[in-house]
Amino acid sequence: MSLAPPRDTELGYTPAPSPVPFDSPMPSRFDLDVNGTSYAAVTADDKSGETDKDASEGNAKKQKKSSMSKMMRSSSDKVKANEAKAFLPDAEIEQSTIYQLSKHYFVFYRFFKWFHDITVVGAEQLDGSGGLFVGTHTTHNADIMLNGIALTEATGIVLRGLYHRQIMMFNPWLRNVGGVPGQRNTGATLIKHGFYPGCLPGGSEEAMTGHKNSYKLHWKSKSGNLRQGFAHLAVAVGKPTHIYPIFSQNSEEMRFVPLLWLGNLLGLTKLWSMLIEFLAFAPVLQNILYNIGSMVWFFCAYFFPIPIPVKVTLHILPGIPVKPGDDPVEIARRVHDEFEGHIKRLQPWAPAKNYTAALKDRFVTDVSQKKKA
Repeated sequence: MSLAPPRDTELGYTPAPSPVPFDSPMPSRFDLDVNGTSYAAVTADDKSGETDKDASEGNAKKQKKSSMSKMMRSSSDKVKANEAKAFLPDAEIEQSTIYQLSKHYFVFYRFFKWFHDITVVGAEQLDGSGGLFVGTHTTHNADIMLNGIALTEATGIVLRGLYHRQIMMFNPWLRNVGGVPGQRNTGATLIKHGFYPGCLPGGSEEAMTGHKNSYKLHWKSKSGNLRQGFAHLAVAVGKPTHIYPIFSQNSEEMRFVPLLWLGNLLGLTKLWSMLIEFLAFAPVLQNILYNIGSMVWFFCAYFFPIPIPVKVTLHILPGIPVKPGDDPVEIARRVHDEFEGHIKRLQPWAPAKNYTAALKDRFVTDVSQKKKA
């Protein structure tokens, strides 16, 4: 199934006019009507006195104008044509072969759902009209696919992940599980059509802030300003919508990454963050250092993680309303502040990691609560 428009519509092609019946008077010219689909014959006794040549030239100009207007398609149509898979029904994506392979053989969802006792709380917040999810970026990334699948099982909603273009370039299969390049018009169009795209405003910078700040939002750009792209996206929807913070409780303790722990212990992550801020005056050097750090982090996080059997709860938090004309700066600040408040409430030992407390929460506190129940 594809929602992409037919080839002729996409290129703005105008069908040729129907032949003139043999028994009709010979026309001197043809005029397009307002919708560019039907033609009116003007007979030879037209008082305008136009020649057949003039009529032909005028008709050609009008057909050209009609073709050009059809080529000026809306941004929404372009997005639907370019990212057709993202506009498929949730159930169709979920039942696709690649989604099922990713679920069972790439992330081993059934095993890790049991291993982490993954649950979803707050699904009643979603009314099915679409909205934007914003979340935190963990130091290991193991939670992203697991939580996305858990969300689908609990709500039937397939998260449309807004990924960095380079990630999409090297992982084209993500389109088959709802992933799209993280562009503003793409996310806004998805929300308009009732879907739920999601993004991690902190990006990889948030993932590399170190163990002591794992549960602290790091939504600053390289220039030091609060990131507002997600807020601009929500405003661009053009109708009232909501931004839903989603928080994965104990997500940081899901994995222990020895190399990242060692780097944090030696102060390398803190040094890296300080250098990134210091080099704001030299964007080229800043980007080089950033890319080096990203590659080191990615290598360590994906190839040397040790699973820890902590309980993970995905919280869908109350939506923050957004309407056309709202100030994106104020929206971003409000989402940031409310999100941090929820994190402090749900993760008592924030902002640092605490493996002992997380394991106790799973095997002592949780067990005692079940016995009382």
